Amino acid sequence: MLEDLPGIASRYQINGGDDMRMVYGVIEPAALSALGITGADAAERYRDLGEYVRAREEAFGGEDALEKAIAETVKKLWRKRLDIPAAAGDLAS
Repeated sequence: MLEDLPGIASRYQINGGDDMRMVYGVIEPAALSALGITGADAAERYRDLGEYVRAREEAFGGEDALEKAIAETVKKLWRKRLDIPAAAGDLAS
């Protein structure tokens, strides 16, 4: 339910705010396995995806590390969904 979102709605970027974001999507387990995420159930895979993104954020470092980590993760998941091989050197893990 939307009223269960954390914070107040005006703080979300979708409503012109700038300090909170919320994105929803459906990610198939096969796509997650391409990232090495193979949890036994949805809750475990969700936790592992968060850990994956945090590890990528640390690897990038810097001011926009989280945005880079998220963009890279989404690109990898999308490529897996479309079954597109990464170009040489593209999306290095």
